Amino acid sequence: MKTNGCVKSDLPVSCFNLITQEQWEALSAGRKVISFKKGELLIKKGMAPNQVIFITEGFVLKYIETDEDRAVNVDILREGDFIGIQSVLGVTSCNYSYKALTNITACVINTALLKSLLETNSNLALRLLKRAAEDENALMEFHARLTYKQMAGRLALTLLFLTENRLRDINIFRLLTRKDIANFAGISHINTTKILKEFEREGVIKLVEKDIYIANREMLKRYALIG
Repeated sequence: MKTNGCVKSDLPVSCFNLITQEQWEALSAGRKVISFKKGELLIKKGMAPNQVIFITEGFVLKYIETDEDRAVNVDILREGDFIGIQSVLGVTSCNYSYKALTNITACVINTALLKSLLETNSNLALRLLKRAAEDENALMEFHARLTYKQMAGRLALTLLFLTENRLRDINIFRLLTRKDIANFAGISHINTTKILKEFEREGVIKLVEKDIYIANREMLKRYALIG
């Protein structure tokens, strides 16, 4: 992990264009850039967050470590996303772990300083809370839909989730193992591999080594609906 200075252009424009130059300078004592290597943990579940991490480059896996020593993958974060914003509201323990899927560059801001800023900049506070609420609602919808699906439906939903919205412009499967995909769908590694091959035989997807290409999105949506 390496650190250096953080400039305003490192942060998501959609949020931090609401900061005045004076407010930005007030944050200067508590902001820095941190770099993580692929595979490094950014935060581990149970840690007390004392800083907010804004991802400026790379991809991060968000997951839950269960009592059975298994992982439940929750989301993939990328540039413009943030980690630990709940600490501003007084949350003292992180519910998730975060691991770098690629080399990561992030701008880190001290929680106390950011909280002080939000208390004087209601527009920024509302923007960040809106972002956090929208992200949480999208995740809740995805994981709630998984609950009542059979294995093929679970995997179909997962493939759609990993190829739409924020991830639609990248083949994220190049960064994921089959086990990672299985941990999103909540099924075994063996069954994931088996169903992927079935989807390929039916013309729903195309498999090229680690890559997965959606060949028939409408059919995949059909599996997600009735599977």
